[in-house]
Amino acid sequence: MGAFLRDAQKETGLGLKVKVFLDVASADAEKLAVIRKWAEVVDGWSKPLLEKEFKALAVAKDDIVLFYYSGHGGRMSSKKDR
Repeated sequence: MGAFLRDAQKETGLGLKVKVFLDVASADAEKLAVIRKWAEVVDGWSKPLLEKEFKALAVAKDDIVLFYYSGHGGRMSSKKDR
């Protein structure tokens, strides 16, 4: 993802501000070092934290906002439906 974002910035001249939300303690140290070269790392994530971040976005009419999720869904074992 980092290479894609750097290339997009280089080719378009657009400003780039990236935040990556992840569990720092369980992240691979090498992967974390690479991510920190191109993004602000936020330790941990939760629905309330993400909602707060979304509400704080100050998007202008010419801005592009990209959301990327890499992972899997989850379901509590006590919940049988979607």
